[in-house]
Amino acid sequence: MRGLAGSLDPGELSLGQPSDAPWTARAVRQVAALAMAGGALALFAQTIALPHPQLESFVKANWMLDEDRMPIFVAMLVSAVVAAMLSSVYLVATRGAGLLRLEWLTRATRPALPLALTPILLAYDFSYRSALIYLCLLVIFMVMTEWALRDALSAFAAPWRVPSLAWPSALRRHLPLALVAAGALFYAIYFSYYTLLNHHRLDTSAFDLGIEVNWSYNALHGRLWSCPTFLGPDGGYYVGAHAIFAMFGWLPLFALKPGPEVLLIYQAAIVGAAAIPLYLFARTQIPRWPAAVVALLFLLYAPIHGPNFYDFHELMPLPFWAFWLFWAIVKRRNLLVAVFTLILYAHREDVPAGIAVLGMFLVITGARPRLGAVLAVVSTFWFVMMKFVIMPRLYHTWFADIYKDLQTVGHPGYGSVVQTVLVNPSFFLKTLLTEVKAIYFLHVFLPLAFLPLRRPALALLAIPVFFFTLLTTGYAPTVSIAFHYTLHGVPYLFGAAVLMLRVLSQSPAVGTPRIDAARSGAIRRNAALGAMAATMFFHSYAYGAIFQHHTFIGGFGKVEFQMTQEEKDRYAALQRILAMIPPHASVAASENMNPYVAARLDAYTLRFAHGDADYLLLRRGELYTPGTVKQAFDRHPYGLVASEMGIYLFKRDTVTPGTDAARRELGVP
Repeated sequence: MRGLAGSLDPGELSLGQPSDAPWTARAVRQVAALAMAGGALALFAQTIALPHPQLESFVKANWMLDEDRMPIFVAMLVSAVVAAMLSSVYLVATRGAGLLRLEWLTRATRPALPLALTPILLAYDFSYRSALIYLCLLVIFMVMTEWALRDALSAFAAPWRVPSLAWPSALRRHLPLALVAAGALFYAIYFSYYTLLNHHRLDTSAFDLGIEVNWSYNALHGRLWSCPTFLGPDGGYYVGAHAIFAMFGWLPLFALKPGPEVLLIYQAAIVGAAAIPLYLFARTQIPRWPAAVVALLFLLYAPIHGPNFYDFHELMPLPFWAFWLFWAIVKRRNLLVAVFTLILYAHREDVPAGIAVLGMFLVITGARPRLGAVLAVVSTFWFVMMKFVIMPRLYHTWFADIYKDLQTVGHPGYGSVVQTVLVNPSFFLKTLLTEVKAIYFLHVFLPLAFLPLRRPALALLAIPVFFFTLLTTGYAPTVSIAFHYTLHGVPYLFGAAVLMLRVLSQSPAVGTPRIDAARSGAIRRNAALGAMAATMFFHSYAYGAIFQHHTFIGGFGKVEFQMTQEEKDRYAALQRILAMIPPHASVAASENMNPYVAARLDAYTLRFAHGDADYLLLRRGELYTPGTVKQAFDRHPYGLVASEMGIYLFKRDTVTPGTDAARRELGVP
């Protein structure tokens, strides 16, 4: 990877105005540019002070009283005219000799232009109701910001330089990593607290938190690959649905306190901790502080926030281990490369497909061709054997159906998908070029300032996110950042962004003759990184879980960040009811009740099976199949033993008063 920059053939972008342009044209450009900067600053100052409801009405419906609208327009006009007049007077007073200084001022004040858009980008209701428009505005902001920062940084780079602080060398070395570690700790604590709160609000579900808890509990008690919550009473091998051998890595933690809470905390902690190996990898490619910025921006990336609130998923730890793999590859620690590769394989059967792409990247770029060839061949073999040979013999899944529109009639497998893409590109583009996928594409790549797509070789690393999300046609969650499927590509996209920043560092820009090549490359890198940081902030503000809590979506619904008194009372009532269920009893529960009883050998979800369970646990208004519940009552006499706040507990082989009334309230005939 150290030789990657040369293989990517970086181009050049101009940072300044041509020095041989006519004096009059140069003067007019500077006056006009300063006028626009003045108007932009006035627009920013006027709109940033608007109350949020008024800003939302203005942005969404162009609704604003004339007495409020006119001052904004007048302020913009006056500021632009004043800036133009002052710059013109200055040119006249200096008899043109001040043009160079005016050009410097123009470049230094260029960031005022994108600043004018920032109040609009803070309109979070607008960002959700008009996602495509909001994201297109954010694209414009990103392009303007990078362009403006290049000019501003080059203006301050020569002839003036900002003095650096005389920090102790040890502090300079360790402070960036310390800040990244602090960010990782914040992420772990913040997301642990709020995902547990979300769980206590009864917003977790059998699919998938209940499955993970029940599967882990069975494995902990010697029933490897058994998961009644998913497989039902007939049994089977859960490894046929998902080959997640990494479960044995978190079983020791789960054993401390079997239940959903430990899995939710582990998930938040390992996602946050991924910032540390990302920093260490980035540090091998770019300086410490830019590397620290990239690592901290990872923690703000909205596509990891949504799935962090959607139960527990085995794809969430991928960035942690993948970033360690990238670091080991760069450091040529081949033993660690093998270890981290196997750990990644263990997280799911389709993860090796991404590593195969990484191997191809190492071969094509010439970074580490022999290692890349080994990774590509071994990963492809593992993926094919697990996905197409071993797993189909153990369980038939529906996962290939997420590509159903690309499959040919009578051939439901993955092979027909590849065939359609290659043979019928027009139909493939029809399934690809949709508004939903355009929004998803911008959600994923825009916060990274499109860095992973700026070189064809780096775009190879976008294949995993493309294949597992944008290529799908039959399953909406795969093209939503509220779900975990994006995690297939997140590590590779951040790795590509780091590499692109290194390419920019080695790409001197024309138009800055007074700046040496290294300094010019640093300007391009820092401008891109600044644009990425600004774009990431606004995207995370609108769609992430940290900066505002009004519109955030995780999984299938909006997430609340506080518990009402009614929800606290309901959770307390649930705890009292759960205390009535013996630890070894089998339980069939409705969708959101299941995670609370899944830490036992036999736990079922009443969406699909009752399993002749000892207890039935349901909550009114929750997802369950009334026919399945009726079958349970028809097979056994279940009696109501507890009922509080819409939560009902029935015990098998028991007859109690109130059972019929409870069944009517639940809609069970």
